[in-house]
Amino acid sequence: MHYGPMSDLQRSPFFTDVLLSVGGWSFHIWKEKITVGPLLSSPNSNSYLICGRWSPTRPGVFYISKADGTIEVWDLVDRSHVASCVQNVSSIAISSMSIHHYGKFHTYHQFIAAGDDQGTLHILEVPRNLIRQTKNEKSIVRTFFDREVRRLNYVTSRKQQRARDRPRFEAAILEALAATNKANEINEKEKNATNLSNENIAQNQQESGGPPGSAGKVSSGTMNNTSSALDKEEEEYLKLEREVLLATGTLILEIPENA
Repeated sequence: MHYGPMSDLQRSPFFTDVLLSVGGWSFHIWKEKITVGPLLSSPNSNSYLICGRWSPTRPGVFYISKADGTIEVWDLVDRSHVASCVQNVSSIAISSMSIHHYGKFHTYHQFIAAGDDQGTLHILEVPRNLIRQTKNEKSIVRTFFDREVRRLNYVTSRKQQRARDRPRFEAAILEALAATNKANEINEKEKNATNLSNENIAQNQQESGGPPGSAGKVSSGTMNNTSSALDKEEEEYLKLEREVLLATGTLILEIPENA
């Protein structure tokens, strides 16, 4: 988890199963018997992290020293994604750090002794708000750690479930792709068959010597034949009518003089 060698490991004075590891460009908070990952991981810093210390009086406060000479103050009750405060101590790396709290008669006096790479000792007094616990702070921090454990377990179970479901999802995707390809092949075959049919019709028309659309002319010839049959029936009807008129004397024929 650390992008570099781990340079410090500290156990919480309030939770004996919680540890703080520092190294590389990040720190992590771990819980014993939880092997799937850390409860909390810091974002990568722009400088190397060297050591870390828990507050002896507040369960949710710890300090991180860095190679750029600064000390970060992390308060989990306040926020957990960024440091609550950053104090510039030296121009070179803070390689050692220790926190001293002075007995019950000086409850509100706490000091940080920080040593840099040049051997200089820096003494910092801790402000009162970082010494006194807030109301129910220990239970709040414990609840925070327990919630992170449940989150890790849920994420792990989801990863395992996705790994089990992955072959089925991949098979479904392959089936869908195969069905799509088959449908495309069928459409292509139907399209080719239609084009081939049109080409055969055009070729047959060219071989018969008729221009395209000759089928329409055949239909016109059929209509002409039907019209001729009707005309013939009308002529026969007129002939029969004439014979009837002659028989009844209604129609008188004029005989030519030279007949």
